[in-house]
Amino acid sequence: MKRLQSLPSLIIHTLRATFSCSRFLGAILYLLLILWVYFHIGKALPLSSLQQEQFLGYIACNYFVLLSLPSWEQGEMQSSYASQLRTFIRKGIILGGITLLTLKFLNKVLIFSWSFFAMSWGFALLSGLLSLLMTTTLLHLCLWYNKKPGLFFWLYSKGLFLFGGLFLPLTLYPSWLQTVAHCTPFPAILADRSQLIFSLQGSSSLIHAYFGWSLLLLGILHAVKDQRTQNASSF
Repeated sequence: MKRLQSLPSLIIHTLRATFSCSRFLGAILYLLLILWVYFHIGKALPLSSLQQEQFLGYIACNYFVLLSLPSWEQGEMQSSYASQLRTFIRKGIILGGITLLTLKFLNKVLIFSWSFFAMSWGFALLSGLLSLLMTTTLLHLCLWYNKKPGLFFWLYSKGLFLFGGLFLPLTLYPSWLQTVAHCTPFPAILADRSQLIFSLQGSSSLIHAYFGWSLLLLGILHAVKDQRTQNASSF
């Protein structure tokens, strides 16, 4: 009973802590602006109403995950993996809910149901886990080679932009660029998950990509940690 009574206060405390951050409020406003701009872009394009909804939904699914990921500039990536994961989940739930309500308000479409949002957020969680694993591995590689991680995380963000299909589905890319993109984890983080709004047929291959890249990154991370431990013990 005590736990049940403390649950509402815990939720309220979490919301206060989240919304007290001016940067997060900025992320919310930025997300709303992006959705509003792309809503009008979709209206201007020669697309059917369903295609307009899918186009806006693709952009929305990309951006709410992108804005939920821990930021290097804000110092969130320097914290522990568990702390980064909590940050992602907290941001993702709030930004995802705002995204769904905004899409409902703008389009009043049936495709963005709560069940679809739950499925989309489930895949978004896998995307977040893969992204955090990738940035953690990248950070350990930088520490191993004694390199400043700022440039590498800048390249990581540009990789998300180009190979993650942030603004356009990868199916619109040239075939050679699609091949190059799928040689990286970036499509699994953004594009391939967001493309489920067009068709659910790629869901099984997306899950395989999540687990395949995660195992590879875990192997690299384990090897780097072992090497750093050996180097430290040798001095």
